[in-house]
Amino acid sequence: MIKFKEDRKNINLRLLNCYSTKISPKKINQLLQLTEIKSIYLDRKVNALLNNACPTINAPYAWENVKTGRGVTLAVIDAGIHPHEDLITPTNRIIGFKDFINNKAQTYDDNGHGTHVAGDMAGTSMATPICCGVIALLLESIPSLQPDQVKDLLMETSGDMGFDRNAQGTGCVDVKNAFSRLLQNI
Repeated sequence: MIKFKEDRKNINLRLLNCYSTKISPKKINQLLQLTEIKSIYLDRKVNALLNNACPTINAPYAWENVKTGRGVTLAVIDAGIHPHEDLITPTNRIIGFKDFINNKAQTYDDNGHGTHVAGDMAGTSMATPICCGVIALLLESIPSLQPDQVKDLLMETSGDMGFDRNAQGTGCVDVKNAFSRLLQNI
């Protein structure tokens, strides 16, 4: 068994059931021999990039129908958040910040991903932030929707992306289809 002293170079990420460390190639080979090691990933620079998510999910339909998500608060648990102009002007929409890693009080973002996600959720730009934004719009329209109703609505109206269900889930969230179904049922 290889033991690591926990310090700034060696971090046990218990919630993720993984470990981050700097070790030699020899120790990597030793780790690979252990049956309890499922995979090893090398540390590398990662860049978070914007994509074409808004047209993909038919977001313009929501914009044209004046849905804003007003009155709904969302949380971002990510790399952090930079006080970008789009998020703080004309009103600062960052209402709270908690740094679980470095315990800093001032908002910051190590790599831009958290800011990107917050921008998606705030409507300035497929996954969680897109769904959060769509859910906020649905709840603005009908605040009495229950969580299971929202989930069913998103799953039933998502678009097939042409992949196996294990790869795509129920498909790509489609704002237009979700609102059409919602309006049919009220």
